[in-house]
Amino acid sequence: MQGETIGNFRVVERIGAGGMGEVWVAEQKDLGTRVAIKLLRLEISQEKEQVQRFFNEARAVSRIPHSGIVKISDAGYTTTGQAYMVMELLGGETLARTIKRGSLAIERLGEIGSQIASVLAAFGRVIHI
Repeated sequence: MQGETIGNFRVVERIGAGGMGEVWVAEQKDLGTRVAIKLLRLEISQEKEQVQRFFNEARAVSRIPHSGIVKISDAGYTTTGQAYMVMELLGGETLARTIKRGSLAIERLGEIGSQIASVLAAFGRVIHI
């Protein structure tokens, strides 16, 4: 995958993988902007229901205006038939990694909880849960 092209993006390096697929850093060819591209595995991309869920996720997330939610700018299929979505590339670390580093001060726990609640509230306003 590294060095291949998806739309206007050249795939640079893999940054994550899971049971459903992989996430890659890619660079926009003309501007050099770096993004994350989430790719479903090829065999999962052949399952219509799984692909529909994947694209529904992209549509739902792109409708939520909140700084705590990743921005999705494109979705589609690669030339080999893998479903993908293009999203902003964020820095930092996961909450799981933060917790593994050790205990958190009560103030930090409150900040994290407040951020999570804010994202969930934004999600609820748009998705109507």
